[in-house]
Amino acid sequence: MARHYRFFQSITSFVVLCAGLFLFSGIVHADDPLFSVHGIKVDVTAASAVEARTQAFEKAQQDAFKMLAERLLPEDEASRFTPPPASVISPMVKDFEITGEQLSRIQYIGTYSFRFKDSAIRSFFADKNVSFTDIRSKPVLILPFLQTGTSIILWGEANTWLAAWGRTDTKQGLVPVQIPIGDLADVSDIKDDEALTYDVLKLRNIVNRYGAGEAIIVIAHPKWNNPDQAAPPQSLDVMIYRTDTGAPGFIKSLSVTTADQTDNETLFDSAVRITRQTFQSDWKDKTSVSLDTKSTLHIKVRFATLREWTETQKILRNVPGVSAMRVVRLAPKQAEIELTYGGSEDNLRLALSQSDIILSQPQADYIPAGGYEVPATLTYDLYLNKPPLAVETTE
Repeated sequence: MARHYRFFQSITSFVVLCAGLFLFSGIVHADDPLFSVHGIKVDVTAASAVEARTQAFEKAQQDAFKMLAERLLPEDEASRFTPPPASVISPMVKDFEITGEQLSRIQYIGTYSFRFKDSAIRSFFADKNVSFTDIRSKPVLILPFLQTGTSIILWGEANTWLAAWGRTDTKQGLVPVQIPIGDLADVSDIKDDEALTYDVLKLRNIVNRYGAGEAIIVIAHPKWNNPDQAAPPQSLDVMIYRTDTGAPGFIKSLSVTTADQTDNETLFDSAVRITRQTFQSDWKDKTSVSLDTKSTLHIKVRFATLREWTETQKILRNVPGVSAMRVVRLAPKQAEIELTYGGSEDNLRLALSQSDIILSQPQADYIPAGGYEVPATLTYDLYLNKPPLAVETTE
């Protein structure tokens, strides 16, 4: 029996390996973190290992879909959401990977990663007529200061708050984060005593170096119920500040206690998780829309080179909420397009900005009519990474 079991395990591993090679061959597109879910663990017991594995795969799809829904839906919608059957979910799966599995005669334990088809997910929630967000924020650079009494530190091994942020998964979620490594350049740009008195230009240096959109300062203040600070603290007060306005701007404070700890988390790990959930929730409140209505904008796209125009088109077609793009007219350094999108104009502008595309406020194009000029349509300017080029005119 043991030989048969080892043989079955070997065959299973070979099949999984072959499936993995097929799924992750060159035909698979680049990973989209927003529609990817990792670390789905399932443990199923059934009449046989084969049946247990089949049930586990169905459960893994539902668990992954629920995690994805919790990521995209507003908090009230997410709390009520029930995933559909696996037969409904399967067509929306782009591919999957089994990152770990254990088999016995009647039990299957597996860990899965799923990548979902973005267009299918958007259509699913649009058909349900629920608000959701598919706009992913630029990464934010986290600067975790630890305050103990009157002492405050950012760099060094003594900062257990920084260490906890270093253990987080930086890629998943609507708001990805970057954690500084604390090298000489980092320490030069912002020092331990500069949590709220930093040099704006130096802060911009560190933000750019990590490819982030902005820096978020999070100050953790541990508290003990007794003066014996050799024991772990019983609570953490977390103060969150934004920096994108040129000066530190207070956002909110959080209080995290030992009651918030789950599994093997430390108090600092719990505070990182809750702080990140706060980022996600605030971003969803800002970006959630319903795509049941469509609007079209008439846009002038300025570009310096054909390569820039090609790159702009590529980015536009992948901007969340954009359902169609039609080129109306093409000139050497300017194109006129019609962009169809779901949601509000403000959400479109925000989604474009996450891809470094700027959309101007609307301006009226005028046409002559009976000796007068009357507005024909509202036109927008759009450009990639830089202000629009001057349009040359000829007499």
